[in-house]
This record gives sequence, structure tokens and C-alpha cells, in this order.
Amino acid sequence: MPLILPKSDSIQIREVWNDNLEEEFSLIREIVDDYPYIAMDTEFPGIVLRPVGNFKNSYDYHYQTLKDNVDMLKLIQLGLTFSDEYGNLPTFATDVDDDSHTCCIWQFNFREFNVNEDVFANDSIELLRQSGIDFKKNNEDGIDARRFGELLMSSGIVLNDNVHWVTFHSGYDFGYLLKLLTCQNLPDTQAEFFNLINMYFPTVYDIKHLMKFCNSLHGGLNKLAELLEVERVGICHQAGSDSLLTSFFRIQVGPHFPVKSKFMIRGKPECCGLLHVHSLLCQTRHVVRFVLVFMRAFDLTLQADSHPECPKHIHIFKTVNLVSLWHDCKIT
Repeated sequence: MPLILPKSDSIQIREVWNDNLEEEFSLIREIVDDYPYIAMDTEFPGIVLRPVGNFKNSYDYHYQTLKDNVDMLKLIQLGLTFSDEYGNLPTFATDVDDDSHTCCIWQFNFREFNVNEDVFANDSIELLRQSGIDFKKNNEDGIDARRFGELLMSSGIVLNDNVHWVTFHSGYDFGYLLKLLTCQNLPDTQAEFFNLINMYFPTVYDIKHLMKFCNSLHGGLNKLAELLEVERVGICHQAGSDSLLTSFFRIQVGPHFPVKSKFMIRGKPECCGLLHVHSLLCQTRHVVRFVLVFMRAFDLTLQADSHPECPKHIHIFKTVNLVSLWHDCKIT
């Protein structure tokens, strides 16, 4: 039976602009304790720079690519979908005169990017334009990034061990959020970058990397929706709709993992995270047995052919208390 998201008339994408920013953050502060799973997606002007020079390894090159682009470019849109551990979304009354309620997600529109002045990747901006993003309206009515960073810092959704961030191929997403939170360029090294992620976003799940452990799931967000026969709410390539899909996959993708074995890791990380293209990975350095608890909603399992004797890198990103360390892991 196809997996179907609630219809668009039962989910409201709350558009956030400069004039309602503080009001919307007030709502977010009220619901974060009850809906601590936050799926996130960003829209930005693409990738315009490729670094030149000598790099120690491909991970250093990919991190430098991310840093150079995030430092130069400006965030256009951020989508946040809050849910509880079972996938339920927060609801708000739609009419004071009756008892009807609507599920809500948030879409933040930023003012800084100017299509007439700033550097961008043509294909990325054309795709966003076709998806309905009005760059002129963003310039005129959009959110001031510094004010957003201040409100985000005091919102209760960062620096909070009880909040779980759910992402899909999230390197650039976290790069732009860190830039907003710190009001600074990204750090010079990937180790410092991951230290900041560990601090601001203590628990992170990247759906893209969990898909690597499943025979039947592959591709990007839209491809995954197609494979799982998920009906999208909202507009493709807008951050609110994409964050909702990411949230939905947290709950629904579990049964599609193979059932022969389970691979779980737990423990304190003793290695530095690495960046691979747009994704967050962890590098193994120690021989430790760990168990990964992905989520209660997931039955995360491991493909037999994706468990070589001693792989160098594990394509799961989990910060703070989880790291992908292999030796002596039991597969049942």
C-alpha cells in the first residue's frame, strides 16, 4: 500500500518573513519539548567554487569546497519540520470559533541573497525560480540573517541534547546554520567544523547515509519519495516541503531495510568526523565494539555485502555519543 503524507489542506507550511519572525519563534519555543525531532532542509545558490592546491586527502578537499562556498554564498531558505518520536506534527487551531486544528511546518525566507548582485550557480537559481521562490520578495520582506541567528540561539532547538536533527545529505545545511549561529566564516579545518556541529547539534541522523545500508533505496530525496510512493506536500525544491519529506522518511523508511542483520553502535566518539562531498561521515580509528540506536521508529539493518572486514570509513554520521567504529561489532 502506498505511503501517503497528509494532504496539503491538513498541513500548513508557515511562511516566515521579517515581520512575523519573532511570533513564529515564540511558537517554536512552546513546542520543541513535545516535538524534539527536527527535520531540516536548506536552499542556497548552489556550488560556485572549487579549491585548487594540494590537499592531504579527498576529505580535506571536500571540506575546503564546502567552506569556500558557504563562506561566500548566502542562505535563501530554511525548512524545519518538528515531530515527536512517532512522527506526529505539532498542530495549531485554525479558527478560534471552532475546534479544527492544522499540522504545521516552518519555512524561513532570508533577505541577504540578491540575484542581481551575488554570485550563484545558474542551474540552482533557475531550479529555485521554477519552484516558485520569489527572489525580489525575499529581498524586500525576508528575514535578517543575524536576527534569525540570535533567535535560533535562544530557541531551545540548538545546544540541546534532547533535540534530534534529521537531515538528508546535510553537510551544506549545517554549514549554513553554523554560519548563522556564529556570525563567522566556517572554521579552517574539518575537525573544528565537526566540533561545532557536536556542540550546537548534539544528535544528528542523516537519512541519505542510512540508505546505503539498504539494497532497494538509492538516489536523492525525490527518488526516495518515488521509490516509497510518497505523495509530496508543498512544492518540490522548497525547503519546507523537503524538510517534511525528510521527517516522514525517518518513520517510514525503516521497514525497507533488510531484516537479516542489525548493526547498532553506541559510545563516545574517539575520532574526528570527515566530510565527503555534501555529506557527513565518521572515520574509524579505534577498535571498539559499539551499538548504534538509530531511532525507535527505525529497524536499521546492515547489508551483508556492506560489511567488509576492516573498512576505512563508515557512511553514517552521528555526533557526540555515536560514532561508526567497526571491529568486534556483532551482526545477528
